[in-house]
Amino acid sequence: QFIVMERLVRRTLREELGASGLDGPTSAAEIARQMLLGLHAAHEAGLVHRDVKPENVFLCATEDHRPFAKILDFGVVKIAEAGRDARTPLPLVVPTRDGILLGTPRYFSPEQARQERDLDARSDVYSVGLVLYEMLAGHGPFDTRLTSLARLCQAHANEAPEPLGAGGDAGLAALDPIVLRA
Repeated sequence: QFIVMERLVRRTLREELGASGLDGPTSAAEIARQMLLGLHAAHEAGLVHRDVKPENVFLCATEDHRPFAKILDFGVVKIAEAGRDARTPLPLVVPTRDGILLGTPRYFSPEQARQERDLDARSDVYSVGLVLYEMLAGHGPFDTRLTSLARLCQAHANEAPEPLGAGGDAGLAALDPIVLRA
């Protein structure tokens, strides 16, 4: 037995951010747009990713050398609408137990931080907003709360992130309505 998988050439968004970084806000916005398009397809199939983060976004090489984002690792996916159509998998035989945190706490949605069971597409959109914030600011909105899991979850569930433009960058301030809405 074997599994045939697509060979991806280039690197993850995390590797890109750690190496050369991105070519400014336009590039970050384009990557976020592509992430949202990929997640929209998953959401239309009744799936919620639950672990959107830079390590799970692969920037493929294209002929014109611009990044093309692909969402990876659907290992903790939630089947939100099982059996809705032929693309949606059937529910798990053994569902996720209550009180289990799935995903990466730094990119949790408020619903994940509160350990709610009824996650939907909005949870993934929030996580894309966190990734976009990080692409633009160079750090996550709650990175100062990384001292404990409880503190980080409390921040996601109850606090608003500091606006990108709080540092005086007018270009980033113009993106605040988009990023903070996500």
